[in-house]
Amino acid sequence: MYENPLFDGNLTNCDTINTTLYKAAMAANHTNGFCAVFFLPLTDAKINERCRHPQAKVIMKFSNNSVSFIPDGHWYGGNKHAGCYNEKNTHLILIMYESTNIGNLKPIDQHTLESKLAVWYLHIQHQNEITYSHPRKYQIHATGIPIKHFHAILTKTMSTEWKFWERTHIHNTTSEISREQYIGSAHDSTFLNKSPIKDIIQWDRKIAHMGYLPDTFKDFLNIMGIPKAKTTQTENNICTIMRKHTYQMFKSTGDNANC
Repeated sequence: MYENPLFDGNLTNCDTINTTLYKAAMAANHTNGFCAVFFLPLTDAKINERCRHPQAKVIMKFSNNSVSFIPDGHWYGGNKHAGCYNEKNTHLILIMYESTNIGNLKPIDQHTLESKLAVWYLHIQHQNEITYSHPRKYQIHATGIPIKHFHAILTKTMSTEWKFWERTHIHNTTSEISREQYIGSAHDSTFLNKSPIKDIIQWDRKIAHMGYLPDTFKDFLNIMGIPKAKTTQTENNICTIMRKHTYQMFKSTGDNANC
């Protein structure tokens, strides 16, 4: 179960966040097969208090100005603005409560979870700021996710399956099993009703050489680190290059045939 409790403690006296976490702690203590993850703001003191519960674990912590956030006042007639979460005394965290006996639940693969969270975190950042420079380096370390996962993502070369300009085997990404296993599926998991990596893997290379690319190609470019402001021009440039290459290839073939 995943929840994002209402941040209403100072406005309605309902204190939904703490009420929800207390109920989760009770469920983890007295119920088999319970697992819940919450995305919410807490003070350092509250985080330490929650972590004293044996079934509680902070999965990820976010430094200020690193995660997009809609202020609580937005929902109560306050300022209609959005930005990154930036509060002096609290931090956004991902916290999990899990029963000792998980019952029929599938055990969590910690390595896979951390890797996917690292992909997600980098994806929500401004792509042109993804470096190890300060303060980005500090923000990455502050998450608590081992730095090896971020390093693997930031230094990884493009997978062969993604090279739409090369003749490659069309991989099956439609089955229930392969949907989780194709290279880049973690990137696709951050989108709703879109799968840019799967689209580029399955795209017909002949059509690509004619200068036509998937509708989700801009998202693919964004994943590759191209800022959103430059994806349209980059896509146009790539399409032009592909068409020129195909034209020159056929022209060269025709010239050789006439010799």
